[in-house]
Amino acid sequence: MLQKSFCVRVELLCTCMREQLWEDMLCFLHHPEEELRRKQEPSLLYTLCTGSYLDVENTVQWFCQFVRVACLHLPQSPHWHLMLQPSSHSCKLQLSKDMEIFVAEKILGVQQGDSDIFVGSQPSQAGVPSTVWPETCAVAEATFFRHISRQFPQDSWHCRCLQLLSSSLGV
Repeated sequence: MLQKSFCVRVELLCTCMREQLWEDMLCFLHHPEEELRRKQEPSLLYTLCTGSYLDVENTVQWFCQFVRVACLHLPQSPHWHLMLQPSSHSCKLQLSKDMEIFVAEKILGVQQGDSDIFVGSQPSQAGVPSTVWPETCAVAEATFFRHISRQFPQDSWHCRCLQLLSSSLGV
């Protein structure tokens, strides 16, 4: 089955009105790039995007760095060891303390409108640019299965058939 993929276009908004409230904030649309670079830290636009499009790899790398720094500020951080696993499409982390190990993988996504359909950071086909985000219906499917599971008894034949079908589809 072919998977739909999309590019997430990022557009700058005028912040001139906010500039009046915060004197040190410059508008990305109306100030020269040189002035912006001199007076402000690099914007997230330049960190997360390639051209005008949100870049999967840049976004994942930024998010993992954000998680690493945030974990250092948690009160429990001296007791836990954080290890980030290398990945260009998700934030894979392992927390360990003594014999306890907690492993998590965070796939990033951008919601399409107000639907349960997202474009996600999961790997797409080889050779596809990192500005291409594959579409995923995982949230919509999870919502659907939660709704269906409430309609039938836990061990019903209907729920088992849905589980069998969903696993054969690779859901």
